[in-house]
Amino acid sequence: MNDKLKKRNIYILLCSLMLLINSFYFVTSKKDDKPKNQLKKLPIAADSTNLGYEDYAYLTGWAESHISWSFSTSPSKNIQVWAIESYYYAHLVLGGTSFGYLLSEQSSGTGTFNVPQVGKWYVLFWNKQAGDSTTVTYSGSFYGDTRTPNITIIEPTSSSTYQKGKFYDVKWTIAINSGSYVKIDLFKGNSLDSTLLTSTPNNGVASIQIPPSSSEGFNYRIKITSTSKAFYDYSEYFTIENQTAQTYLTIISPAKGEVYEHGDKMAITWETNCPSTTVSIKISSSCGNLYYIATVASDAGTYNWTIPNSINVCNYYWITVTPNACTIPLEPVSYFSIIASSTSNPAIPSYNISIIIWTIIWVIIPIIIFAKKKNNL
Repeated sequence: MNDKLKKRNIYILLCSLMLLINSFYFVTSKKDDKPKNQLKKLPIAADSTNLGYEDYAYLTGWAESHISWSFSTSPSKNIQVWAIESYYYAHLVLGGTSFGYLLSEQSSGTGTFNVPQVGKWYVLFWNKQAGDSTTVTYSGSFYGDTRTPNITIIEPTSSSTYQKGKFYDVKWTIAINSGSYVKIDLFKGNSLDSTLLTSTPNNGVASIQIPPSSSEGFNYRIKITSTSKAFYDYSEYFTIENQTAQTYLTIISPAKGEVYEHGDKMAITWETNCPSTTVSIKISSSCGNLYYIATVASDAGTYNWTIPNSINVCNYYWITVTPNACTIPLEPVSYFSIIASSTSNPAIPSYNISIIIWTIIWVIIPIIIFAKKKNNL
């Protein structure tokens, strides 16, 4: 009797194990030709995509009750559909051992999966069959999210100053239970100034343009609102100002290709929109020379400078004028040359020595002859 009871218990245990393995077993139980960390993961946003061998598409969401799913393949091909918790999905992506719930191994299907525990879940549509690829069309919904919605704007802050017409990034914490899309509005005080984005993905960042029509002010706020749930958040107050013109300074002279000599008077002229009262002026060259013409000069747009002989000869000089009250972006330089003066080192006249000698001879000999004759008298 005891033997029969033992055999019956063993039989029941084996049947139970077979049922359990059939509905719940390791995702990595089958040998794969590709390492898990090389498996192709396709975008969440896609609802129809091509799957090669070992490729999978997925949906993800928070579920406290159940997940509904459906799919079809074209051309028809059996694929696997899995439900996996986020913890084990992370293991799968990293190539570790992972397990989940096998929902289907057909070419198409629909169903409902009651989640055994609350959390973030993934539904994978996985082509585990070698051979030709197939296009899978899939969809799913995640039910039961009782978490308190939460959106917190990170930027702009109270120290932010934005200029009209320019683009800036608005940043927020990725909202919990606040929908897939949000709307972004610009408020001045408590009044709506303009809607910047009617709908943008709830992914934590969006590029917005400050309207050129907005007036200057320091009491602006950004409001981010879920498009599917009654939840929103305001940023801190920030400032909007007029767009400032970019400062510039352009050298007019010396012009490109001009040639100067030592001792020449050079008229250095420039144009700028910087309100500085003084400038510094220096001359540089590709020959390695750097010389400050004036560290503090009046920003009158012109400065006269006499080129000293101490400046080395070089074919690639340029002038830099820097306002002392502005930061000026670099501009292309215009090269000019400085050469030695043709009058600074006059040439020593050359003489024919033979002519000098013969001249001396023809002058001295008659004098000697004349002197001898005079003495004989």
